[in-house]
Amino acid sequence: MKICFTGNAPIDVEVEPGSSIAAAARAASIEQKYPCRGYGRCGTCIVNIESGAENLSQPNESESRVLRILKANSGQRLACQALANDDVVCRF
Repeated sequence: MKICFTGNAPIDVEVEPGSSIAAAARAASIEQKYPCRGYGRCGTCIVNIESGAENLSQPNESESRVLRILKANSGQRLACQALANDDVVCRF
């Protein structure tokens, strides 16, 4: 399966099912900071899901809390917490 990152330099990354968007970003050498070390507490890895939202895990309690604090819209997730089970297209 693949996670596609859109933007100035679009890139597709092949990953194993259950991989996080953050892991795919690291594999694609996309620079992103994770001050909370991927525990879903800081919100710096918020990502816009352009398609494939149905292929992501449901937000856990920690992610839901951070998304509420950030006033995120329904198409946004934390890259460190969103696990993909099939293809996803997103943008940081």
